[in-house]
Amino acid sequence: MENVEQCPYCGNYVAGVEKSASGKGWIQGAATAAGAYFGIPMAGQAAGYAVDAVAGKNLVFQCPKCGHSWSRKAGESVIPDELVEVSRKKALEYYTYNSQAVTFIGSLLGSGLVAAIPGVITYFTYSYCKNHDYMYTDTIHTILGDHTGQYANWWWYINAFICFFAAGFTLIGICLALRQVIKACEKEAEKQKHYDYIKSLTTAQYRHSSYMKQFPYDK
Repeated sequence: MENVEQCPYCGNYVAGVEKSASGKGWIQGAATAAGAYFGIPMAGQAAGYAVDAVAGKNLVFQCPKCGHSWSRKAGESVIPDELVEVSRKKALEYYTYNSQAVTFIGSLLGSGLVAAIPGVITYFTYSYCKNHDYMYTDTIHTILGDHTGQYANWWWYINAFICFFAAGFTLIGICLALRQVIKACEKEAEKQKHYDYIKSLTTAQYRHSSYMKQFPYDK
């Protein structure tokens, strides 16, 4: 029979009950009230027929054995198993673990580059400051004679300033790279959960799952 389906979870056969689209009662009630006010008989019944004609009716299945419920449009044929498996194959391809490895590596390299460029600047400016003093001794020749003293090494101060900010950007870049790794790992773990769940479903269970609509077999 067209209105009998097998429960995808316990295998029990369940007869569907025809139910009108949600909201029909409100529309029919409003039409009845309006018909009574304007003197139009059968307005509510006509509105009910109109709703059924436009929205159609659903076959609602409620398994008395396990309590699982599902529905489909009345008159709509059950999707054959082979087409259900076409949809499942699409879903598994989409959720294949590490299928976006190239994108992941590219993002990681990009984040690493953000840290590497200021990191190189940090290294060289720090190296300069480590190997040079912030003061230097020099002899100045004047008309009054030679004068030896200590003077500020402005290159040291400039490099120290650059080193400070470059080190900050380096730390930010490292944090961004680590965040990218964590997000990618979480995304792949979530995909793996979907993949395993889809594989665990029977054909009947997959037919009634949300993946069937998400990955239509005819597209």
